[in-house]
Amino acid sequence: MKVKILKCSRPEYWYSDRVGEEFVVVKEWTRDWQVTGGDRSGLTFVEKSDGVIVTEDNEENEDKDSALDTQVGGDHYKDYKMQPMEIAYDYKLSPALAHCLPYILRYKKKNGKQDLEKAIHCLQLAIELEYGE
Repeated sequence: MKVKILKCSRPEYWYSDRVGEEFVVVKEWTRDWQVTGGDRSGLTFVEKSDGVIVTEDNEENEDKDSALDTQVGGDHYKDYKMQPMEIAYDYKLSPALAHCLPYILRYKKKNGKQDLEKAIHCLQLAIELEYGE
């Protein structure tokens, strides 16, 4: 399916200067479409209130699975709107900050306090590497 951007409800959105353009939908959420070809070559989101569907699903896209729909070794990220790697790409996080995201997102479903301690350690490393402290 493809969507066309009709407006941009917030000026800070990546598509504020892309009104009128069309994007391929990878996944549909309640309030957003996850699309390809956004502010970089990766995936990003468009609010449904800002766009309209211009083409429905076709056979060539129906058989393709996104790597984002797959998780190797567990299912603790499957319920989230975005995978940790998507968040890291969207916010252009440093490797140290990106590394703490999985621990923060999964802590209730996987290792509890230990995952939060790992996230804190990653943040401590980020401070040390970024600021030399």
